[in-house]
Amino acid sequence: MSEIRNENQLTWADIEVALATEIVEESKKKSKRWFTAWVVTAAALVASNLAWIAGEMK
Repeated sequence: MSEIRNENQLTWADIEVALATEIVEESKKKSKRWFTAWVVTAAALVASNLAWIAGEMK
């Protein structure tokens, strides 16, 4: 018994690749967003510390 596969028919391997690609892209977006948030937070911390030190020197 042989099966004839239609070229447009999806296989589990195709579905796995599509889902994995989607998950990786979503992870990239989230990691970029969190990295940006971390940079902004670090910059605010440095700025507030510099302002505090400058205020102490007066």
